Amino acid sequence: MRFKSSTVLAASLGAVLIASACGVSRDAGDIVAETTTTTTAQPPVTDPEPIEDYTAPDFTGIDVAATLTFPDGSSVEVPVGAVAAVVDQLDDNQEAIELLFGSGLPATFDLDILSSIIQIRILDRGIADENVQVPARAIDEELSSLYTQIDGIVAGNEDPAGDRDTIVAGVSEYLDVVAEQRVKQFAYTGAFEAEVPCTRHILLDTEEEADAVVQRLADGEDFADLAVELSTGPTGPNGGDLGCSDPNGYVAEFRDAVVNATVGEVIGPVATQFGWHVIEVYGSDVDPSSSQQLAFEAYSDLQARTVIEVDPGIGQWDPVAIRVAPRE
Repeated sequence: MRFKSSTVLAASLGAVLIASACGVSRDAGDIVAETTTTTTAQPPVTDPEPIEDYTAPDFTGIDVAATLTFPDGSSVEVPVGAVAAVVDQLDDNQEAIELLFGSGLPATFDLDILSSIIQIRILDRGIADENVQVPARAIDEELSSLYTQIDGIVAGNEDPAGDRDTIVAGVSEYLDVVAEQRVKQFAYTGAFEAEVPCTRHILLDTEEEADAVVQRLADGEDFADLAVELSTGPTGPNGGDLGCSDPNGYVAEFRDAVVNATVGEVIGPVATQFGWHVIEVYGSDVDPSSSQQLAFEAYSDLQARTVIEVDPGIGQWDPVAIRVAPRE
């Protein structure tokens, strides 16, 4: 019987799953930001309690663990051997398991590995669809990063060099999966560059004051100088600069004004609950959070349109959790 790992280590080196976007709030100076989203890659939640009612599947007689049929009708198989290579190596290296995972492997580790490989195959298709190039050296570099993490884990042990060698020799197949998934997820996300506006504003108490600022700008005065002189918001000393961010993070009136603006255009006065704004979009930039969200949405759409059939002797695909669930 396997146990769910209770160590932080298992989380940091666990099979990295593409998780659903989680809400975060962004502070946008004196504009109250509404909730926006970003994509985070999270490992499975760990639990120190043993799972008594789960029996790992017997792969005997099963050649194909899962078949993926993509929207264009093409398909790819995940051979059982790809999962067994990881699981069997770890089962044969208990010392490496103890060093790396503490209390032991997750009970459903075989399903976790299959889930990751399925997700990698979906990423492969997404990468091909987006014409993304994955550098040949990228996985080797990611493996080097994982080895560095392992060095830190065993640094306080009596024999850190020996323990590192034991871990690397005992979990190399597992680390290969982790590295491949991380690299391909990063490469896929890089195909989605979301341009967001770079914005500055001057916040005033009345519409009349805002009108006067608009006129002074039309007469050739400098926006940043006027923000320092007149803005009542905390960004005033910085020339009213709000930086480059997704306008959906701003209150509705401010957002709508920014979305429809052109670079260099003076907008306003715009009324919000905080006062009257004179706004300028002074450029644009790529926003990592927005890019991650676009990539997540594209991946989710591709995954939802992909037919994933798991051998019933192993488990069943859960499209909500985006993973293989235990067989019923």
